This record gives sequence, C-alpha cells and structure tokens, in this order.
Amino acid sequence: MRFKKALVKLLVIILVLSNLMPTTVFSDVDEDSFALDYVTIESIKRLLHIKEGVFSQEIKEELDKNISMLEVHGDKANDTFKAGIRMYIGEKGVSIVNKSILEDRDGFREINASSKIVANISPYEDLAVLISKPYSGMKGLPIRDYKDLQTDEPLYSISWQSQECPIANPGKYTGIKIIDDMEYICMKGAKYFGTVGSVLVDKNGKALGLSANIAEDEYTYYIPLSKHEGLINDKNVEFLIDLGMEVEDVFDDIDLEFRSSSMYDGSKLKIAYNVIITTKNSEAYRKKIGDDAFKNKLADYFTNMVKSKANLYGIKDYDFYLNLRHYILTQEIRNGEIVSKEWTVSKNRATYIINEIDSKSETVKVDNNSIVVDKLGKLSKITTITEALSQAAPGSKIVIEPGIYNESLLINKSDIELYGKAGAIIEGEGKNTLTIDSENVKISNIEFKNKSKDNEEVLYIKKGKPNISRCVIKGNGGAGIRIVDESNPEIVDNIIKSCVDGIVVADKSGAVIKSNFVSQNKQSGIKVSSNGKTIIKYNYISKNEQYGIMADNAKQLVIFNNNIDKNQISGITADKGCELRINNNRIQDNGNGVEIYDSSKADIIDNIVGFNRMNGIHVGTSSVSDLLSNFISNNKMTGIYINGIAKVFVEKTRVVKNKSQGIVVEGSSHAEILNSTIANNGNSGIFFDFRSEGSIENNTVYGNKPRDIDLESSVNIMMKDNKVLNR
Repeated sequence: MRFKKALVKLLVIILVLSNLMPTTVFSDVDEDSFALDYVTIESIKRLLHIKEGVFSQEIKEELDKNISMLEVHGDKANDTFKAGIRMYIGEKGVSIVNKSILEDRDGFREINASSKIVANISPYEDLAVLISKPYSGMKGLPIRDYKDLQTDEPLYSISWQSQECPIANPGKYTGIKIIDDMEYICMKGAKYFGTVGSVLVDKNGKALGLSANIAEDEYTYYIPLSKHEGLINDKNVEFLIDLGMEVEDVFDDIDLEFRSSSMYDGSKLKIAYNVIITTKNSEAYRKKIGDDAFKNKLADYFTNMVKSKANLYGIKDYDFYLNLRHYILTQEIRNGEIVSKEWTVSKNRATYIINEIDSKSETVKVDNNSIVVDKLGKLSKITTITEALSQAAPGSKIVIEPGIYNESLLINKSDIELYGKAGAIIEGEGKNTLTIDSENVKISNIEFKNKSKDNEEVLYIKKGKPNISRCVIKGNGGAGIRIVDESNPEIVDNIIKSCVDGIVVADKSGAVIKSNFVSQNKQSGIKVSSNGKTIIKYNYISKNEQYGIMADNAKQLVIFNNNIDKNQISGITADKGCELRINNNRIQDNGNGVEIYDSSKADIIDNIVGFNRMNGIHVGTSSVSDLLSNFISNNKMTGIYINGIAKVFVEKTRVVKNKSQGIVVEGSSHAEILNSTIANNGNSGIFFDFRSEGSIENNTVYGNKPRDIDLESSVNIMMKDNKVLNR
C-alpha cells in the first residue's frame, strides 16, 4: 500500500513538473536513476502522452493535433490490414499518408479521429493526400524545404511502437540519397524503424518527410514533402477538398446518401459518386432504379452539381462516374462540356470503382485497326473474342465491351492487343482461359477466371514478351499465370488471387513481375523454377496459404522492394540450388521470414524482417548466404538460425527483440558475424554449438537473456573487439 501511495505521489509530481517546464526529456535520463522498473517508466510516458525528444509544450500540442495513427481494415472491423500515420500539413491542412497503406483496401479507421476517407489523390512515389469528412480546414504543420537541412542537424522520426503512445525517435541528418532516380532525406540514429508511414520533423516541429519504407542498418529514408508542395497546393486538390464530401438528399421521396471516391495523379482528374442505400430504402430504390427517367434525373443532378463546383475552380477537364446499384454512368468532360456519355451494367460496383478510379489507363480510342467485341451485339456484330481473334490481322487491337465471355482463347498472331472496358470478364472452363503463343502481345483491363478444378491455368504464356497489365486474375485448379519455355513477359499492376499458385515461372523462361497484388493463393504467391532472369519488384504478396515466394532450383532471381506478409509457411523460400538476391524487402508476419535450403546461394541485403511466427531468417542444408545491413526483430523464435553445414556471413545487421536467440549457429555450420548489433533478445544473443565454427568480431551485444554470447566450445571460434555491455 505504501508503494502504491508513493507511486501516486511520484506521478503527481511528474505531471506538475511537466506543466511547469518547457521541455520534458525522458530519453536523456538514465533509467537507473529512477527507483522504478522500465515497464513503469513506459507507463508514465503513455500516461503523459510524452514523445521522446526535445520539444516545447507548444510544439508537442501541434504535433499531437496534426499527427495521428491510421488503420486500414479488411472485410471485418477487427481485421487490421495495414497501419500507418497520417499528418496534416500546409496552409490547407490536407493530410499525407503512404499510398501503399491505402492500396487494395477501401475501409479506413483512425484511432484518434472519426473521419472517413472520401477522396484519394495519388501523386508521385509512395505518397498520397487524403481528404476526410468532416474536413476541418485547420492549418497543418508548416512544411520545411529539405534543401535547407544541415549535416548532423537533429531530426525526429515519429512513429507508434504501440497504439497507446507515439514516440519521436531522435537522429541526425546525413544528406540526400538517390535511389532509382528519386531523392530521399537520409537520417542516421533512429532507435526504431517504427510504423509504416512514420513522419519526419525537425526540432521546431516543421514537417520534412514521410517514410520511404527503405532502411539500412542505422539509416532510414524519407520522401521530401517540400518537393511535392506544388501538387499539394494544386487547384484540383482544392476542388476535391470542397467536393469530396458525403451528400445526403431526399430524392423522389427516397433518402439517399452518395459518397465520393476521387483521384488525381498530378495530371488526370477522376470523380465518382456511389449511391449508398439503407435497409429502409432498399425496396423502394430497387423499384426506381430500373426506370431510365429516374436514372437520368439522378445523373443530371450530380453532373450539374459537380460541373458547378468545377467551374468555381476553373476546372474544365475531368472524367465523371456515377454508380447506381450496378448501373454505371461514365462521362468525359472536356472544356466544360460532356463529350461522351455511356451507361453500362456491372455486377460488382466496388470492383468497377477500383479498376476505373485507381487505374492509370488511357481513354480507349477505336480506330480502323480496332475490332470491337460486344456480347450483346449492340455495338458490333462480333459477339465472341474467338471470332475477333480469327479476323484480326497482326497489329490489331481488340476492344472488349462489358460482359461475361465464356471462352478459352489462343493468341497465335503477333502484335495483338486485348483491351477490356470496365466489366469485361473472360471465364474459361475445361481449358486454359488464355494461351499466348506469339510475339508482342498486350493484354490489359480484363478480369480473367477459370472454373475448372483440374490443372488448367488462367493465363498460359508459351512464347514472346507479352505485357499483362491492370488485369484481375482468379483461378481454381491451376496457376493464375504460368510462364514456360523461353518466354519473358512483363506482369504489371495486376490483382492475382485464389489460384493454386499465383504466378509460376518455369523452364528457361524469365519475367519482370512488378507492382502486383498477389494474395490468397492455395500454395505460393509466386513460384520460380527457371534458369531465365526473373525480377520480382514492388509487389504486395500476402495471405498465401503456403509461401509468399517459392524458389525451386531458380537461377538469376532478384527480389527487391516488395511487401511480403501473412504467408503461412514462409515469406520467401529458396530450395534445391537456387541463386538469388533479396534486397530492400519488408518481410513480416509470415511463418518463417526467409528460408534458404539445399545448397542454395543468397545475398540478403537491406531487408526488414520482423514479427514472423517462427524464425526471421533460416539458412540450412549446405547453403551459402551473405546477410548485409538487415534489420531483424520481434520474430517469435530466432532472429537468424543457421544449421546443416551452412556458411553464412553476417555484417552490419541489427538483430533485436526476438523471442528466442538472436543468432544460432549449429550443425557443423560456419558463420562470420561482423559489425552488427545483437540486443534484447529473449535468449542468448549469439549461440554456437560445439560442432560449429566461425568468428565474432566488432559487434555490439547487450540485453540478451541469459547470456549475450553462448559458446558450447570456444576452440573453433575467433572473437575480437566485441562490445558486450552487460555480461
């Protein structure tokens, strides 16, 4: 009881002092100076909502007001898909987040705000502007030009290590780093990488950048906000801020709500309104919606409303969509006038919005080389794609009108393009849905399915270098895309889900697999067993029932800048003599993070590997791996597990807060561990069994339980210049 009273008094004193003093710095105080354990100190921080670092009370209040946590959910409210941070910036107070947080999900919830996302503006890099309801119009954090930064200037990366409290992790500016022709602010010294979407501010609370989701050793990188200030202040953004609100209206005695879903990418402006009906309205609305006069009345109402707002801002060119329970109006407004107007029918309104609003496709132009396929026969006498392919000459473009086409297709002519309008679905059964056996084929904007429970594929690529883009690919008994022989396609911006394997690359083929969403496949998201060069980059590979990426005797395989999470067995597995490079990936919440087996060779560089249910990285069975500048943390078992006569080189790698050991070397393996930090793991920091050998040099090792370095035999281990801080 006395201790509790003393603790209460201490908390009161801390609260009083925090209000009297201009700064509160817990991170600069030695924890041992408190007669409290670390958990209690963390509880006090959360109670006071203190961010580490040196900020005045005024700056803290501004940061608290303008920075909040954002969660993106799946179909269920408690199914958190991704989490990140939003930050209000600039004179308009618009909010900035990482675009990758928003992709492929339409449900959003903020922990400390109740706003809903009603508009999405997608500019350059991994950056997006959100417009919320209600829009407060408040002034956000001032934006500082990153070019004014001085070397070694103190900076603070604000992130969440828990949902209760944001933490400002201190570091220093080291300069500008150019990656893939993009400039990034580089900071050294942040304690944690934090939540995706962490924000960067200076000591005065001015906004500098947003996480680039790139990190190496002690360095983290941020997208400069001042570089994009022109886009943030664009008149189109102002227009969408004004327009992008929910609208409630009594329309012909039916209470309706309409929610906007808009996009602006710096050049094209697209606006959609989606009808929302309540249960009490559903029966009356169903009766009305089949009435052409009612549909056109709604169309005129919203068209005029949008046009009047656009005129106020001098906006003359945009695309407008109205979605009314499977009836979809598409209009092009050019120079203030409607130049095209078309009603279509879609069974899935939500899919239409994703495909149309988030895509970057150009307006379809039907010219003399184009063949139009219309299942209903209203726009063309050609009602099947098979017939169109038979009539097509090399160089033809086949435009597919909305509808479900039950066909199995073969393209064996060169220079053929298939383009689907919104709602175009090709569904095969009993055979591959589409086989490509020719050069220079282009496929885009089509949903492909296959009902067969046998081994038929959805797309089967036998030849050439086809481009497959902006398609939805769903299967049943086979692969979503199978690439064979010596073909070498580009697979870009597709959704591939619910197949046996999402993408299979086999034989002597190769592929560029870029910016796809590969999810919920029964085995692997991507499987590679080829000798051709395969590049897997910028993909989101998630929730596959076995492996995110499975490499089986694959050569020339490069895996970089992917988000790989929630795969059941592992994020990446390499087996049977693979040769691969794994670079700059975020590999989280899988079974094992990375597995290298059976005489495979891997360079594993600059990855974030964390929160996996087993080991972070497992290298075994005579494999050889170089691990350089990785961040390996919070895995449920070992950070790095080496066994089975493997040879592993570990350098400049952080192995921290894993539930079991940091690094384990056993089974006659050889490991060299250099210039790394191994800290705060739940068991030994570094463990070598009596059969293994190697070296431990120039490492910092501390906070591991029960031992920092545990050697069953020191005969075959060379140790030199290590800092073991708490033996």
